[in-house]
Amino acid sequence: MLQVKSLIRRFLVRIGNFLIRQTVIEPADYIVLLNGSVYDRAREAADLYSNKLGKKILLQQSCSPCGYDDIRKLGIVLLNDCQINAAILNKLGVPQSDLETTKKKSFGTYDEALATRDHLKEASARSIILVTSCFHSKRAYYIFRKVLGDLPVKLMCQPTRYDHIDMSNWWTVGWQRKWIFWEYLKLVYYTIRY
Repeated sequence: MLQVKSLIRRFLVRIGNFLIRQTVIEPADYIVLLNGSVYDRAREAADLYSNKLGKKILLQQSCSPCGYDDIRKLGIVLLNDCQINAAILNKLGVPQSDLETTKKKSFGTYDEALATRDHLKEASARSIILVTSCFHSKRAYYIFRKVLGDLPVKLMCQPTRYDHIDMSNWWTVGWQRKWIFWEYLKLVYYTIRY
């Protein structure tokens, strides 16, 4: 019985680890921080920056949540992912002068890749480090590789070490199971679509 449990556990760990894409990291022109989970990704980007692995950090312009204008009319100030990431990075020692933001608002990973592509063209960048969550890194890397395909840009990927999902135990927590399940569906969709 213990052997069966051990085999199942190893299988489930592999299911989680399949979603992780990490490359060799070397100094780059930009650290590209994707929206979504904010603190863990921003902390990884700040670490890379402080270790001189990126000259600038590129933030993604994000869309406002539904009802944003009505909420503002009530006098409530909401920050979007881009604003939160900038504030976290500033607190972690990244000067505002080394933060840049894409011009286009992004609705998801594919839009972030398109907006990043436009920014990199203007900046004549030659290398980037993509920072995202572990479970999102394979799909993000795939999408960015497709979108940046004809640009002479070296693409590297560093999943955050501060991820909220425990990839060695993801199946034991309900919301983590859902996120892994949805990530697999998205990976299949993007592989077929692009």
